[in-house]
This record gives sequence, C-alpha cells and structure tokens, in this order.
Amino acid sequence: FCKGKTVTLDAGPGFTSYLWSTGATTQTITVSSPGNYSVTATNMFGCSNTDNIQLSYSVLAEIVSVNINNNTATVVLSSSGNYEYSLDNSSWQDSNVFSNLGMGEYIVYVRTKSGCIIGQKPFSIFNIPNAISPNGDGINDKWKIAGLENYTGSEIHVFDRKGVLVFKQIINKKPLEWDGKINGSPIPTGNYWYSIKVSDGRNYTGWLLIKNRE
Repeated sequence: FCKGKTVTLDAGPGFTSYLWSTGATTQTITVSSPGNYSVTATNMFGCSNTDNIQLSYSVLAEIVSVNINNNTATVVLSSSGNYEYSLDNSSWQDSNVFSNLGMGEYIVYVRTKSGCIIGQKPFSIFNIPNAISPNGDGINDKWKIAGLENYTGSEIHVFDRKGVLVFKQIINKKPLEWDGKINGSPIPTGNYWYSIKVSDGRNYTGWLLIKNRE
C-alpha cells in the first residue's frame, strides 16, 4: 500500500473472538505502517487458528521527464502503471499527454488511481521575446525567458551579425535576465542572433532586436 495511506485487514466473519498482534480484538483493523501482522481467531467451540500477513509500501514510478513538442507536453514515467495526470492538482485525466497548451509555466501532477501521489514536476513552454529596449524606462529593459530557470544546465548564446559572441549564460536555477550590455556597456542597436539549448533537448534559434540608446 502507498505511504501516507491506510489499509484494512479482515480476518473474516464467523468467529467468536479475535486477537491481533496489535492488541485489537475486532474482526478488522486499519493500519498505516508496514510490517508483519498476525491474528488469532477462535470459534464457538474454542478452536483457534492463527494467520499473518506482511505489509510493505508500494514501489511507485517516478517522473522521468516532461517532453515538449511545440504546444504538446508528454509526461514520461520510470515504469508503466495505472496512473492519472493533472495540471491543476484538481482535474485528472488518464492520458499522459497534454495538447494545445499556451505559452507559460506549468506543473504536472501524477498519482495512482487509488490516490497515491507519485510526484510533481514543473515545465515550461517558452515565450521568447524578439526585441528589447534597455533604455532605463522600466519597460522591456531586459531579455527574459520565463521558466527557463526550471532547466538547469541550459545554455544561451547571443552573437552579433558577424558571429561574434556578445552574451553567454548557463542556467543555474536563476532566471534569464539580460540587459543588452557587455561589462556594463550597452551594445550597439541592431539585430542579434540567439541560440538556446535547453537541457531537456529542445533547441531554439532566432533573431533578437536590441534598441539601445546610442
């Protein structure tokens, strides 16, 4: 049975008395811990019989990854089983695939049909801005990709039109925020090419317009 849940043990009807290893004297007992349980049942003639059962926690699957393909997320578990999936921890579905998702950050929840929680895992469908204006007015001053911090080890490179590297960052749980500067100095206004290698295998490339004051 699942950790955090209970299980009911039933010695069966038709006996005049019961004595469990827990000290209970009822036909059934409810337990929440693994271990060996025994019961002695006695009938109306005074004849007794003893039986026991070994209880252990279920070995559950783990969430290996959430694979993203365009706007579809597929949850991959370490082993097959009878599981349910949810994005809000309220509405559950049998399928491990979520389609037609909008850009944003999500958390997938997985549980067994009996309600045992497997775990949860954040994932993101990125909205990658294609222009920033780091002029200090507080509006669109930084290049931000929400949710990228969930993918530790992701690599971001930005090059100028000649292929010279102007920005590099490896994600280490901190959000991506670049102000369009090198060593504190604004880079020239223009189009720059970016390459993003997400640690889950996704790759993105494109152009970023940086409008700095010159």
